[in-house]
Amino acid sequence: MAINRLTIIKAIELALAVTCLILHTKSWTGNSTAELVSIGAFAGFTIILGGLFIGKFVDSAVGSRLDLYYSIVGVVLFVAAGYYNIDIFKDGGADSKNYGLIKGSLAIINAVVFLIDALLGWRA
Repeated sequence: MAINRLTIIKAIELALAVTCLILHTKSWTGNSTAELVSIGAFAGFTIILGGLFIGKFVDSAVGSRLDLYYSIVGVVLFVAAGYYNIDIFKDGGADSKNYGLIKGSLAIINAVVFLIDALLGWRA
């Protein structure tokens, strides 16, 4: 059971992805491209990060190259999902607008966390 900074980063990424997924259930975009990118990023990375977090937690993690790949793909997908959601919900209705803007902002924040994770993984 190794808890280090990479395990904490994976836990933060997982918490943000789950939060975005929950917020996504409360705010549909109505745009098929935005839906595809959002569901792919939020649900897909919830599954991937769950496995990576458990792997880091029990010291049976994946290789550093695969972890770096997931981090880079996470940056791209979460930036795209955040951009789409912020762009769509900036002029939306009251209830879904708030959920959508929070979801988009958290996606951008998670992209930054993924970037930090990628830089730490690349440096190691």
